[in-house]
Amino acid sequence: MAGTGIWAVEMAREFPKAHVVGMDLPSNLELVLGDCAQGLAYPDGYFDIVHARLIVGGIRDWKALLNEVVRITKRGGLMVFAESCCPWPLIDPAPEGVGKGFLNLMDLMSK
Repeated sequence: MAGTGIWAVEMAREFPKAHVVGMDLPSNLELVLGDCAQGLAYPDGYFDIVHARLIVGGIRDWKALLNEVVRITKRGGLMVFAESCCPWPLIDPAPEGVGKGFLNLMDLMSK
């Protein structure tokens, strides 16, 4: 089976006995397997930007995720978490009128 980008990951989960190959057009794309709870194979401060999207339902250890994201993001880098169903921007400092809902959720899930 073949798929593009993240869809290949979803296909692999849906069909665990199949061999799935991820393909996409950008030559600067690399898909890797990883589990933030086990640590990621990147050195400290490796990425300028870390972007995670639609992960709320798939993370078992939020504390491990946040620790790894902070560890692999360069000092002054950008960490972006985007969920289509959760209107909780994570901006520090938060703009006037923006709640700390996402931070409160992360605090609860890390306990």
